[in-house]
Amino acid sequence: LPETVAVQIGLDGKVSNTMPKLLAITVPTVISVVGGIMSLKTNDSRKNKGIALLCIGIIIMLVTIFVNFNR
Repeated sequence: LPETVAVQIGLDGKVSNTMPKLLAITVPTVISVVGGIMSLKTNDSRKNKGIALLCIGIIIMLVTIFVNFNR
C-alpha cells in the first residue's frame, strides 16, 4: 500500500478522502478483532453482532486494498 491510502472514491471516480497507511490498516483490524472476541465471549444475541463486525472489518480491508491496488 502507498503511504497515503485512498479510503473514499467520489462519483467521478477520483479519490476524495485519504488517510495514512498505518491508520488504514489498524482501523479494520481492530474492528475485526473486537468482532471476533465478541462472537467468542458472549451469548447468542451478541454473537451475531460480533460476527457482523468481524465480516465488516474484513470487507473494509479488502476494499481498501483493491481500491489502492489500482491507484
